[in-house]
Amino acid sequence: MGTTMEEGAQPYIDCGPLRLDLLAYRLRREARSQELTLTEARLLQAMMREPGRVVTRSELEPILPCGGTGERALTAAISRLRRPLAALGCEGCLRAVRGHGYMFAPPA
Repeated sequence: MGTTMEEGAQPYIDCGPLRLDLLAYRLRREARSQELTLTEARLLQAMMREPGRVVTRSELEPILPCGGTGERALTAAISRLRRPLAALGCEGCLRAVRGHGYMFAPPA
């Protein structure tokens, strides 16, 4: 399953020092990069488009395979997404907002 790009859309999102490559499913910070799964890339894309905004669980759950069956599916997916972020020195970039969802705060 691939992603579709809107005509004229960039195949990447820049947010602070991070670049999310939407075609290669790679997250880059300077000379370092981490490979992402399709699900991880889509979750991060949803949050990086509007950094600082809380993206609700109901907005993120449809991104998961099979629509994110069960409350723990999204929590587990976010947990897995934190690993490549941490490898790039972005441990605190994904913030849980209790009862609402998650927010992406790019590193300085």
